[in-house]
Amino acid sequence: MSIVSGYRFWRIFFIGIVLVIFPGMLFSQVLINEFQARNTSTIADPDSAKYGDWVEIYNVSLQQTDLSGWVLTDDTTELEKWFLPQNTFIDPQSHILIWADGLDFGMHTNFKLSGSGEMILLLDESGEIADSLSFGEQVEDLSFGRKGDGGEEWIFLANATPGSSNPSEGSLAKMVDPIPNIESGFYIGSQSISFISPEDGDVYYSTDGTNPYPSGILYVGNPLTITKTTVIRFQAWKKDYLPSDIITNTYFINESTSLPVFSITTEPNNLWHLDYGIYTEGRGFVWPDGNYMQNWEKIAHGEFWDAEGNKQISQYGGIEIAGGLTRTANQKSLRFKAKGDLGPGKLNYKFFETKNLDEFEEVLLRSSGNDWGLTMMADGMMQSIIANRLDVDWQAYQPAIMFLNGEYWGIHNIRERIGPDYIQDNFGLGKNEIDFVAGGWDAKTGTNEEYVALERYIIDHDLSISEYYQYVSSRIDINAFINYLIVEIFVGNLDWPGSNTKCWQKIDGSGKWRWILYDLDWGFLDSDINVFLNAVDPTWQYANTDILQGLMDNQGFVEQFRKAMVYHMNTTFSRDRMIHVIDSVQNLIRPEMMRHIERWYGEHGWTYYSESSGMFEQPWIEDFATWEDNVQDFRDIANVRGEYVLQQMMDFFSKPESFALELSVDPPGSGSILYDNFGFVEDKTAWIDLGPQSPEIQALNKPGYLFSHWEITVADFIAGEITELVKKRSEWKYWDKGSRPASSWNQTDYNDLAWSSGNGVFGYGHSYVSTIMNFGTDEGNKYITTYFRKEFTINDKNQFAPVEINVQRDDGIVIYLNGQEMTRMNMGPGSVEYSTLASEGVSGSDDKIYYSEEINGFSFRDGKNVLAVEVHQVSPGSPDLTFDMNLMVEVQFTDGQTTQSSNPVLNQSYSGKTQLVAVFSDDNFLPDLVINEIMPRNYDFYADETGAFRDWVEIYNSGDQDVVINGFYMTDDFNEPKKHTISKADPVPIMIGAGEYRLFWTDEQTVLGFDHVGFRLTSEGEQVGFGCDIDGQFQWLDTLTFPSIERNVSYGRETDGSNELVMFKKYPTPGASNIADPDTVDIPDNIPFILHQNAPNPFYESTKIMFDVAIEQHLVLTIFDMKGYPVRNLIDEDFKRGSYFVDWDGRDDQGKLLDPGIYIYRMVGLYLWDAWKMILEY
Repeated sequence: MSIVSGYRFWRIFFIGIVLVIFPGMLFSQVLINEFQARNTSTIADPDSAKYGDWVEIYNVSLQQTDLSGWVLTDDTTELEKWFLPQNTFIDPQSHILIWADGLDFGMHTNFKLSGSGEMILLLDESGEIADSLSFGEQVEDLSFGRKGDGGEEWIFLANATPGSSNPSEGSLAKMVDPIPNIESGFYIGSQSISFISPEDGDVYYSTDGTNPYPSGILYVGNPLTITKTTVIRFQAWKKDYLPSDIITNTYFINESTSLPVFSITTEPNNLWHLDYGIYTEGRGFVWPDGNYMQNWEKIAHGEFWDAEGNKQISQYGGIEIAGGLTRTANQKSLRFKAKGDLGPGKLNYKFFETKNLDEFEEVLLRSSGNDWGLTMMADGMMQSIIANRLDVDWQAYQPAIMFLNGEYWGIHNIRERIGPDYIQDNFGLGKNEIDFVAGGWDAKTGTNEEYVALERYIIDHDLSISEYYQYVSSRIDINAFINYLIVEIFVGNLDWPGSNTKCWQKIDGSGKWRWILYDLDWGFLDSDINVFLNAVDPTWQYANTDILQGLMDNQGFVEQFRKAMVYHMNTTFSRDRMIHVIDSVQNLIRPEMMRHIERWYGEHGWTYYSESSGMFEQPWIEDFATWEDNVQDFRDIANVRGEYVLQQMMDFFSKPESFALELSVDPPGSGSILYDNFGFVEDKTAWIDLGPQSPEIQALNKPGYLFSHWEITVADFIAGEITELVKKRSEWKYWDKGSRPASSWNQTDYNDLAWSSGNGVFGYGHSYVSTIMNFGTDEGNKYITTYFRKEFTINDKNQFAPVEINVQRDDGIVIYLNGQEMTRMNMGPGSVEYSTLASEGVSGSDDKIYYSEEINGFSFRDGKNVLAVEVHQVSPGSPDLTFDMNLMVEVQFTDGQTTQSSNPVLNQSYSGKTQLVAVFSDDNFLPDLVINEIMPRNYDFYADETGAFRDWVEIYNSGDQDVVINGFYMTDDFNEPKKHTISKADPVPIMIGAGEYRLFWTDEQTVLGFDHVGFRLTSEGEQVGFGCDIDGQFQWLDTLTFPSIERNVSYGRETDGSNELVMFKKYPTPGASNIADPDTVDIPDNIPFILHQNAPNPFYESTKIMFDVAIEQHLVLTIFDMKGYPVRNLIDEDFKRGSYFVDWDGRDDQGKLLDPGIYIYRMVGLYLWDAWKMILEY
């Protein structure tokens, strides 16, 4: 309880009594005359151009009054909340307007009014009440004021009068909403709209977004015919009544779309007014500081229809322009925010199939940012690739179309807005519970102090020293940070690490810093981008770089990063998977793109101005074919990006070679493969790792199966794989003499001894060219054609089938296999001579792209084969030339030897290519997993990783085999056995080892991780079930029905896995062996004490060590490391008979966080000592 001075306390008390007993008892001549707490379009503040709350003060007297030092407040406990400025005078019988908008300058208060009702007090310079008012629920765009200036009766004013005299008439009862003959929605053909007022009022309507009264049209009974998509706003009015709510309906006429639809309606002036419209440059525009650069919020109505045409949302909220420099584009991004004082306080709909979220503070209707003029899908595509694949905070994506005041506004991607509300939506943490920092310094909520201190700590300490690294890992979620790095590095985001960094932590000390992925628009722009070099470059000093560079000094971090990168390169970012996602996202928006392109044709995207180069405007998408080409660029990059990243990692980690594996399970679905103790795979997967090394590869069975053996095949080529027969950047012969060689130059028997040789990329005019071609002596008259040959030998022509070529070419090209033309690109039809020009030039970054083309109907020869290529320029003056290519083939049969191993764990080195098949037998194996213990009312006994005390269920593996439980089910309703599915974005399998435990929090907070379950337990008693699928059929593994349970008491098996169920009042043991209560089990008198296994074990941050004392004695409890050195003395005191526990936080006697590992705790007492092992983890 805060301490309040006696004078102030009695003053607050007196004011409260007066306002309760004598409300409105006033003696002042200066009064609160009128106010508006829901000003959405009545009057805009000239200072901020926003529609803020306001309070009107009126001077009843015939004398001027000095209001300097007077106070306006909305809180009886804060009687000095906001002072009117000095030298504020109010003339006789005049008005002064005060903006109650929270801006706190001039005539702007430091608080806002609540539309739901509250109190306003006006106090004079001596602190006495001049006037006060307690008001209830307010109506949008109606003011509440005195009936006539200074009158005693308060009424709603149909027409607000800020700064002028109040009318002597008002309205009290509210009109019932008018009813249209048809509801908003999608219709074929023109529609006739009519309205009925149930109380015989007048109905006013508008069709341009304006409020229907007074600027709308009076409905006189003639139906309104609409022939195109129209938004209609209508409202009922009647004398001596409050008007009805404004109803906003969008009628879509002959609209066909497969995407969800947002319809945003607002007063047109909110968008286009030169003084306060948010979509305009405004008056006196100087780039880039237009109105759209201001964070002005306007009231709007939002309607949302899902992809099936079902209306899901219709509510008022706030809109605001979003983005940085992209605000200068003609199509802008909008925030749509729920506003509790206007309607529902949340947007209650599951916008994203990829996230289990059905309520949002706001959504971002994004115009694709920097990608606006290219594909309209870049960031959404990249976020879709990593969605639910990694433990990282990412931004969900759903393409949609938007209508603005009834006008088609094109594709807007529905996104989560990355700010404090994102944390509220995804983690259930409010703004007062987190620090949210942008750019390393800008605290959007909370403070940046801990972030800055952590960054300083990393700069000042050598993290190769375990103690320092452990501290940093206790403050940063290392796994999530590594995943964040992997995504930024793989997509090659050029707008990172210098920009677009946001991170957050829970501020109660239990949270760790996590980074959020967003704005990847500048990713996937080229195949060979290496942003990793920038991130680890000491000369780059940005928000992330100091942290990453410090962490890279620790070998444990480096190894964890390497394993994670290798895993995700082979799985999340596999070529086939990325192309599948690109295809899927493109197919979502393809039907809408033509209309979108037509809508914004001739408009510009983001702009940039400099004095040296003038104004740059991002061009629009020219046509549908251009859009298709731009998306194809993504596929071309996806085809080869993994190879570039692999080489970048090999260079950085100084790994001179790589090795290739093919991992698979037989039969499919019978098990999984855990690779290098990091991640697991279940489907056939091509795998590349950095060599040389010997990764541990473990076969894990699924329910219904047992491991049989490995089949290991070492071969140059493996049947079914797609491989490079001719590699990129390999050695070729070339002829750059300015003439055509002999006509047989593309045949296998041609003698090319006179030709030069070199490695790709070939060409001139670019720094990335490896072998420079000769173009002659005249820059303006270069050689038109350059010729290339590549010989390779095949022992058995039937082993390979050509499937694809990937060609880097500038400008045109013709490719032959053994003298037969395979394909031509950018070359016209007919015969090709030395002087034949390419069809068109290749410019910009296109000359670095590898163009893919499928090759069918060609076969090889036994022995020597020849690829022959001629590259043609578009003109003699062309400034550059490039050529490189590969040839992809499908292997028809394996050429190696197969061996077997019965050991489920492989530890060996690999070279070349190896096929590993984990073979499992159908054995009807049923995992020995039981529900071992539950606590349905965890009041303050044991906290989860966020520091919250949540109910929990413990699963125990009583068998002798490790069990992976991904895809298992948990429920609190036996009629719904699959109520919750255990899954995990992180690739590490969720495993319960033999004799081990796994704890699950039953809190409905699935966003917090795989161990948080989508239902809650009730302490009044209910059911818990645990099961899995075996060959597609559900199978219960265990069920438990429990009675009513007191707080901090658990219920479970008396001993681990037994059938006897008991209450654990003294010793709940989450994550550890069950210990019977001493209330039910006597402590033997002949044993001085009993020391129990700690719980949980393994543990991080905290564990409980429990012990029972039979006779009074002195006890010493000490913790030792594995070398036998004492690290912490926990107990050294006398104890009487009873049961006790002590907590240990993983620190030594000096408070230093200890290394993870195994520790021994030993208790010494009367005639006895005992000891247990425990495991500290991070």
